[in-house]
Amino acid sequence: MEYDVGLDGLELILATEETFGVSLRDEDLSKAKTPRDLAKLVFEQLHQTDEAICQTHRAFNVLRRGLTTVLGVPRSQVTLEFNFGDLIPRDKQRETWLRLKNEVDARSWPVLAYPKWISIPRLIVGLILTLTAFFFALLIPVVGIAIGLPASIILGLVYAIGSNRLLSAYRNRLPTKFCHVKKLLPYVTTSTRIEWTFDQTLDRLRTVVIEKLGLKESQYHHDARFKEDLAVDQ
Repeated sequence: MEYDVGLDGLELILATEETFGVSLRDEDLSKAKTPRDLAKLVFEQLHQTDEAICQTHRAFNVLRRGLTTVLGVPRSQVTLEFNFGDLIPRDKQRETWLRLKNEVDARSWPVLAYPKWISIPRLIVGLILTLTAFFFALLIPVVGIAIGLPASIILGLVYAIGSNRLLSAYRNRLPTKFCHVKKLLPYVTTSTRIEWTFDQTLDRLRTVVIEKLGLKESQYHHDARFKEDLAVDQ
């Protein structure tokens, strides 16, 4: 994959890293011309095996062990539908969430959320700044919508990134969506305790590529070229 890619290519790279809990180097990515090439890069960083196992079942066992250790819940209570969020006191959520990540040894993990007294005003301020910049640009004849719209989007992104860094210490609430065992399992599959075959890596990457590039099933092939066949950077 040519590393100087557009938005779709960047989203694909980030999604791949998050899905597998790996970090891909620019110089390696430049050599990945097809999904199969990209899968090889990912596979090099995973705990490998030649024997296929059910990763979801293995991830469930790892998470169940982690929950019984960290929260002290009975093993029999941990099912796919188990919601463990209510068991964690508010003042212990950050500490417990990070401890659970370490217990399952996951490479990728959902980030903590902001409390509502921060998240709602932060969203409102971001919208106000973006809309103000856009409408202000429309009032200037030489600027217009062609420049005003991109400028307002950039301003919104800068605000989002900047405020996220400044307020990162206040991320101390559980991401409620992932307090269900079933929802958390995809992240647990990035645990170093779970082994992957190359075929499993390729199959999981297939799902990521189709989703992030908006492809139809018939358009995808493991050896399709990112640039020529899938138009990643066009």
